[in-house]
Amino acid sequence: MYKFTVSTRIPFGDSVRIDLETGKLSETGNLEIHAVEATDSVTEQQRLGIKMDLHGGGLAATAEEKMFQAPEGEYSPGREILGPARWPSEEGRFYAKTGSGKYAAIYILASPLPRRRDTSIYVVIYYNPSGSRNLRFDQKKLLNQ
Repeated sequence: MYKFTVSTRIPFGDSVRIDLETGKLSETGNLEIHAVEATDSVTEQQRLGIKMDLHGGGLAATAEEKMFQAPEGEYSPGREILGPARWPSEEGRFYAKTGSGKYAAIYILASPLPRRRDTSIYVVIYYNPSGSRNLRFDQKKLLNQ
């Protein structure tokens, strides 16, 4: 089991990619995060946030505080977190299943910065390279410090 953290800023309309197996920003990473700026078609209010795409795999949103067991199914390639233009930050929790059948738990905190025209993201990834859906992390066995 590996634990990775990534912190970066993404200009509106741009994206970054993270490799779930290494936890590093990479042009070929399978998790792509887009900073988006949209207008609600009903209220015409500006909405800011992120869209995530897991290339070759899928994401499943969860409300679980402690993500210990990834579900077997119900994954879709993309998810989004959008809020009103004045929201300070929003968090999301997702299970990921990669194209190679590996599982991860992803916590993301997105903080849009409208004046700077970007979004600050903080991502924590718990990745299990064995293919098991078990994502319980043992802090005593932290290898990648």
